[in-house]
Amino acid sequence: AGGSGGAGGGPEGAGCGFVSLAVSAQEAIDAVARRAQRRLVTGFVALQDVTDAMGPTQIVPRSATDEVHNELLAAHGTPEEPSCLAAYAEQAVSCTLLAGDLVLMDSRALHFGAANVSDSRRVLLDFAFVNPHAVPSTYCECITSALGARRLLVASIRESATLLDAP
Repeated sequence: AGGSGGAGGGPEGAGCGFVSLAVSAQEAIDAVARRAQRRLVTGFVALQDVTDAMGPTQIVPRSATDEVHNELLAAHGTPEEPSCLAAYAEQAVSCTLLAGDLVLMDSRALHFGAANVSDSRRVLLDFAFVNPHAVPSTYCECITSALGARRLLVASIRESATLLDAP
């Protein structure tokens, strides 16, 4: 991940704060891989600078635990749910990014996109790594069954990108 490692601040102070500049990219990837043997790891690559106004991804550190998830499940549908969610949202780190920055996270971490109040779209390349033996087969099957025998081609990606830019 890039930038100064501080939260917020737009491109001048880009970064999620999870990986300091003193840590190499390989060390960061190795650390995530060690913790992710039974997890789904999600990555985001910024395809443009992502400022606070563009609604950057918000990640709640240390929230990929059974305790946190059980607390949220217990609060779901109760009068305590809004305050429970708000308490976690206050802990979130805002991932403002420079174009080309990479964020790796445990997909079980609480995360959400903030409201985009700019006139620009926020465009990220999103991908995931999963140990198919550790994640329910329904996770992977939902996308593969939706795609069927279709193949994703660079030409179709370019066509989709062109459609996004259409007025």
